[in-house]
Amino acid sequence: MRIIAMVLFAFAILLGCAKKTPPQEPTLFTSSEFPGSESVMAAARRIFPESGEIDMRNFFMSVDDTHEFVVVFTGREIKGGFERMYWRYLTFVKKKSDRDWSTARVFDVPDNHFGPFRESMAWLEKNAKELQAPNQMPEPTASGRGSS
Repeated sequence: MRIIAMVLFAFAILLGCAKKTPPQEPTLFTSSEFPGSESVMAAARRIFPESGEIDMRNFFMSVDDTHEFVVVFTGREIKGGFERMYWRYLTFVKKKSDRDWSTARVFDVPDNHFGPFRESMAWLEKNAKELQAPNQMPEPTASGRGSS
C-alpha cells in the first residue's frame, strides 16, 4: 500500500511540474510555387481573422493593364459547420503598383471560379461579392459606390 501511495505521489509531482504547452499559433499553408503566396496569406488573414487555420492551394495568376489577379483554392476553418474547413476559389486583386498582395481586395465569384481570371475588374466588381475584413469600409468602385 505504501508503494502505491509513493507511486501516486511521484506521478502527481510529475504532472504538476510538467511544462505547460503554450497555445498553438494558427496553422497556415501556402504554395511555394507562387512567389507571392505569403502576402496572399496576409490578405486572407485580414479577411478571415477568426479562422485558426487557412490553407491555400492551386494559385492561378493573370494580369490586365492596371491589375494583377490571383485565383486561389482557399480553405478556412469554420466553427459550428458540418465540415471543419470551408473551401472556395477566391479571387485576390491588387494594383500592379502595389508591392505585394497583403492589401489585396478579395472576391468570391458566384460560380466558384476555377483557373486564371479572364474577366475585367469592372465585371468582378459587378458580379462577385467582395469579402471585407471585420469593421472594414468597402472600397469605392468605378461608379463611386462601395461594393456590398
